Amino acid sequence: MEKLKELSTIIDMVIQDVEACPVMDAAVKNLLRKLKHLAYEVEDVVDYYDTKALRKQRSRAYSRPVRDFFSSNNNQLVFKSKISGMIKAVTENLDSILLEKSILKNLSQGSNPSAYGEIHAHNSLAVIGRETEKAMIVNMLTDDEGSSSGTLKVIAIVGMGGLGKTTLARHVFNDKRVKDHFNTYWKVVGKNFKPTEIMKSILELAVDAKVDISEPELVRGRLETVLSLSGKRFLLVLDDVWNEDALLWRELKAALSCGARGSTVLVTTRSQKVSSIMGKFNTHQIQQLSRDDCLSLFRKFAFGDAEPNENLMKIGEKIVEKCAGVPLAAVSLGSALHSIRDETYWSSVLNSEVGQLRDEDQKFLAVLKLSYDALPPWSKKCFAFVSLFPKNYAMKKDDLIQMWAANGFVSSEGNFDAETVGNSIFDDLVLRSCFLPSKKCDDGRHVTESTMHDLMHDLARSISKDQYYNKGYSEPTIYA
Repeated sequence: MEKLKELSTIIDMVIQDVEACPVMDAAVKNLLRKLKHLAYEVEDVVDYYDTKALRKQRSRAYSRPVRDFFSSNNNQLVFKSKISGMIKAVTENLDSILLEKSILKNLSQGSNPSAYGEIHAHNSLAVIGRETEKAMIVNMLTDDEGSSSGTLKVIAIVGMGGLGKTTLARHVFNDKRVKDHFNTYWKVVGKNFKPTEIMKSILELAVDAKVDISEPELVRGRLETVLSLSGKRFLLVLDDVWNEDALLWRELKAALSCGARGSTVLVTTRSQKVSSIMGKFNTHQIQQLSRDDCLSLFRKFAFGDAEPNENLMKIGEKIVEKCAGVPLAAVSLGSALHSIRDETYWSSVLNSEVGQLRDEDQKFLAVLKLSYDALPPWSKKCFAFVSLFPKNYAMKKDDLIQMWAANGFVSSEGNFDAETVGNSIFDDLVLRSCFLPSKKCDDGRHVTESTMHDLMHDLARSISKDQYYNKGYSEPTIYA
């Protein structure tokens, strides 16, 4: 039983590694499904054993060995026979999976969140529906009021994946007022936040040459010298930041604080936790596009410069509703339908859930999945569980935490009870843009009720389709 408990931990670790892969073929998906089923089987065996062991301890306390032997609930022969059968089934399934372990060797190591961001950033999109937001951020950047020498200003653009944070930042970056006001540098960060590497990249951009030094102190000293001698304020865009370690940010900030008065870092991130540790000057929560703006994007990528087909556009208008204001979804679906002029096929896309579309038609789900990949293991289970709720369902925080606890997704840890742990997970999912706050406490800060963006809900269902039963993606009844 101790080995089974160790095996459970190992399986969870392998599942995390497999899920972190940006692209999965059919064989990998099948192996992942088997691993998850095996994890549940091991959990069932351990739970059954622990329950029987506890019951046996209680019966000994009341000294009822004879009656217990003849009880079908406590008969040791029945127990041993059943537990042996369960362990045998687990072993056979494990042996079957080990025959396929060579598949794991071909997986790329970890996901690369910046790759999808760069693809989106270089789509050369018009800043459709973001003109007001762009102007507001440009004004924030060029307003030096309140800035002082040695004080680094930080502005964060925060929102769920696919909303166009990188695209908005790119248009701000290329604005003439910004170019005239700053020396500008752009760095795609991704999950690997390494201060020395980031400093070296900025240094190479600043001197427009390759830098051969790699020692942290030398890199930092050279960067500080270059920034202070330039005499001009700088704008550094750190795109797609995931780092939540305040110490790493302080290390980078110390080197950047020598810039001229008004120097600014513009951050794009999915998590408010990231922006909070960076001592933000201001945060802009990017919103979904309006239906008309989303339709304009879809039309641009579905038809290009050609005149749109009237019948197809009627279907397209309904397809755009699936995008729920996410520009990357409109771009991906429009691009997928660009060379297809078959009304039947367009209708099939319309009538399919996003999670049921072909892989090439749902690239934006891969972008959203990066948020799921970054979650801790228990948070992943809690997130997937929410797929059982209907779309647009207002989830009460306290009720949801009780359901998580009842299903064993949250439990007491050290001095923290299950409710406290559940609260922490819920708040974290809100900060990471996985949940959308719909109701707050009287203080206006703590979220007590939330919903999910439609595409995040589709992602949850896509992830949990082999774990939970959702017949025909209908909206199930939830029993609190």
